[in-house]
Amino acid sequence: LWPASGEIDIMESRGNDPSYPAGGNNEFGSTLHWGPYFPEDPYTKTHATYKLPSGSLSDDFHTYSLLWNETSIQTMIDGEVV
Repeated sequence: LWPASGEIDIMESRGNDPSYPAGGNNEFGSTLHWGPYFPEDPYTKTHATYKLPSGSLSDDFHTYSLLWNETSIQTMIDGEVV
C-alpha cells in the first residue's frame, strides 16, 4: 500500500559553518517523507544524518545514491550507507 503523498530527500545540506546548531557544511541529511498527509508525516522514523570526519562537503565532489528494493530504501555517499 502506497502512502497518499511523499518525498525522498536524498541529500539536504546547509552552507553554514560546522558550528551552526542545525548543521553545517560538513554534514547532510537524508529523509523519506510519507504518510496520509503532512501533519501525520512520521519522517523522523526515516531520517538519517551523515557527518564528514573532517572538512566540508564542498572540499571535493561526492556521489549521492539511492538504493531501493522491495524491502528497503537506503541513501549513500561515495558508496557508504547513510
